[in-house]
Amino acid sequence: MRQKKSGSFKFSPKSASKRGTTTIKEIIGLLLALAAIILLLPLITNLLSLIMPSSDQGSLDSLNYLDKSMKALMNSSDQKCFIPLYVQPNLAFVGFDSGTKNSQESCGLIHTEIKKPVNMCGVDPCICLCDGGMGDLGSEDCLKSIQCYTYKNIMQLRTRDDKGTILPMVIYGESCWLGSNEGVSMAILEKSSNAAGKVDTIHIYRTSDIKGVKLCDELMKPEDLSQV
Repeated sequence: MRQKKSGSFKFSPKSASKRGTTTIKEIIGLLLALAAIILLLPLITNLLSLIMPSSDQGSLDSLNYLDKSMKALMNSSDQKCFIPLYVQPNLAFVGFDSGTKNSQESCGLIHTEIKKPVNMCGVDPCICLCDGGMGDLGSEDCLKSIQCYTYKNIMQLRTRDDKGTILPMVIYGESCWLGSNEGVSMAILEKSSNAAGKVDTIHIYRTSDIKGVKLCDELMKPEDLSQV
């Protein structure tokens, strides 16, 4: 009785070469696909930035609240009030004076000039939510601002550092030197007058001392308060 030969795999240099060629092609394809993704990444990022907000809603809400609080203070007999203030760590609130004058950030050893987004502010004073983390506000950062509010009844906006030094208004979402998240902090809004006695400047500065100062909500009209 003739025994059946069991099925066995025969090594073929040609088939091995074919399998090797296929593997190499797959690797080359993967490398090309990876290279294409890397090249298209900036474009994809830009497209996503058009359809997705580049800041969290908290920063936008905080800026809206700041705007309403400033207007309420301007229409009040009070000189100051306070608000809870929040800015996302990689963003900043930047104030620009009347005219087309640029602002200046004072975080770090080199002070950078920040160009005023005149397309959004015109020649009026304004506050903008801009790109700029710890010491990272370049001259172009506010030209791609997310939101701006303008004012016609004042001339300039200022802030203060821990020592009370008055500076152009740049309020970071993170500590200037340590880069830590500032979180929600209290801020004083205070108005001051020029030599003619007319209110022309609003100071906005973080502080832990709000003793004896009203919450800005108390200065708002009911319809404004309902929108905060």
